[in-house]
Amino acid sequence: MEYTFVEINDMTGSGETKMSPTPVHSPQIAYKDFLKECARGTGIDAGIFNSVLSRVADRMIFYTEMGHSVKIDPLGTFRAKLAMKEGFSAPPKEDLKTRHNTENVEIKSMNFIASKEFVNEFIASSCRSTNISISISPS
Repeated sequence: MEYTFVEINDMTGSGETKMSPTPVHSPQIAYKDFLKECARGTGIDAGIFNSVLSRVADRMIFYTEMGHSVKIDPLGTFRAKLAMKEGFSAPPKEDLKTRHNTENVEIKSMNFIASKEFVNEFIASSCRSTNISISISPS
């Protein structure tokens, strides 16, 4: 992983800044190549991995639309993020006890919260990596 340093606010409200490392992103790996890499050494065809991942995505949409979060143990939890549709605003707090028109609410995005185990494995793997380099670039 290659990284550089960027200047960020220190988040204390003092107006001071500090330097923080941030990754220099490599090109995105193609889905087809990702599937081949997942299949390698498993005895399972990349096409089957594609079918399984497509089904997982389909079921994830189904359950999140119903209001569920979806936990995939080795990775983490996925949940829908809601927002008011453009041109609409949330009702006043005192009116929230009554039923509201759900047509004004939409799924805005999907949030992913990595599991502690996944993050710890990523950190452990990164610490073992010999592919880390620093790139200092001017602001």
